[in-house]
Amino acid sequence: MGNGHRWQRDVTGKIKKNVVRALARKVVGGQMQDYKIYILGKTGHIVLAYDFRGSDDKAAMEESKKHSSKTAVEIWQRSRLIARIDQGGKAATG
Repeated sequence: MGNGHRWQRDVTGKIKKNVVRALARKVVGGQMQDYKIYILGKTGHIVLAYDFRGSDDKAAMEESKKHSSKTAVEIWQRSRLIARIDQGGKAATG
């Protein structure tokens, strides 16, 4: 399925409820979280965006620093601004 999980199906072809529950616990339990990392142009507008899945805000900030040497980036988790990292790596948290 592309997400690293093997879906177990019962005899009717439906996904087994225990597998769905286990995946829900993993996501809700905070083990992996979804983030958006926005690469900003010189004028501050978004020029590129990509998804990142990490264990916490710190992991998302570390991932985004790979790009901040060339341009500013913003890290978001849904509607929550995690940080804005300027060109050079200095972070201002949201």
